Amino acid sequence: VAGDSVTYVVTATDSYGNMWNATSVATYTITPGAGGTWATNVYTAKVAGTWMVTATVDSVPGTASLTVQRGLAQGVSLAPTSQTVTAGDSVTYTVTATDAFSNSWDATGVATFDITPRAGGSWSANIYTSQIAGTWMVTATVDGAPGNAGLTVNAGGPFTVTLQANPAT
Repeated sequence: VAGDSVTYVVTATDSYGNMWNATSVATYTITPGAGGTWATNVYTAKVAGTWMVTATVDSVPGTASLTVQRGLAQGVSLAPTSQTVTAGDSVTYTVTATDAFSNSWDATGVATFDITPRAGGSWSANIYTSQIAGTWMVTATVDGAPGNAGLTVNAGGPFTVTLQANPAT
């Protein structure tokens, strides 16, 4: 997981089959773009992805694969960030989550969605169908981290019309 550390141990073998621990004399590298930091043989991961780690002893390389997974969401953003619709219209939201190491991903499928309770309406996964006119706050939550977007719902066209005499006239 991004932010975690991995300790590597290097074993060298000569052409006669003699083996020894070469951890302290090896030099370590990782595929460019992986980010992270090295402290001798300990690598602290940063960027999610699959990377090639190389340890070199006396110009002889040895490799291992490292898969770094994203961390928990620290930031959540919704698209659209602001929307105006007519009552009864639907809005489809997409969610991008970002961990503490700037790894970002589409989290639409795992987000939970909510809207200001007075707004009425209904959710079907990430699609909100509006009901009550007003300005509302839409919230998507991933790994406990919330993100917000504004939604303005305008009244729809007339469904019924009521006519009454004005008694003061």
